[in-house]
Amino acid sequence: MGAEIDRLLNRHTVRDFTEEKIPQELIDTALQIAVKTPTSFNSHPVRILDISQHKNAEWLSHQVSVQTAPHLFALTFSSQLAEKHIREKFSEKFGGDMNEEKMEKILDSSVRASGDHYAELQLYLVAGYFSASIEVQGGSGCWIRGFDRDIAKKELQLEGDETPGLLFAAGFEKK
Repeated sequence: MGAEIDRLLNRHTVRDFTEEKIPQELIDTALQIAVKTPTSFNSHPVRILDISQHKNAEWLSHQVSVQTAPHLFALTFSSQLAEKHIREKFSEKFGGDMNEEKMEKILDSSVRASGDHYAELQLYLVAGYFSASIEVQGGSGCWIRGFDRDIAKKELQLEGDETPGLLFAAGFEKK
């Protein structure tokens, strides 16, 4: 097996990081891979935001791994964005042959039937690809779910139904 596979097989959650920042090239590669995540209808209702400037914010003060990590990312999801992307994909594929009634049935049976859960499930797929690509390239990380979504939404100035779903503290493991 290659070194990348060995890293994935031996990965573990890291909560104590060195001060060394992950090179931007590695982060850019991880973002490119995350964008290629296979999602339902290829909808990608997820954004990955670099929120490293917020890591010392009061709303995150109880998260030790956030305090030691040189990087902090927020992954957000939006059902409205999912609908928009699905409409665009079907419009590209079928052009004028896709009537609005048929489109509404597709949206009702997928995105709308499960509410925010549809977009949030897509978030977890993207999150897996993003974190695995950081780890394969030698970085480490810790997923954080224990935060108040309403406060995070306000602090990150998210609009509409865009919701912070996960935080990812990233860097290099302190040995």
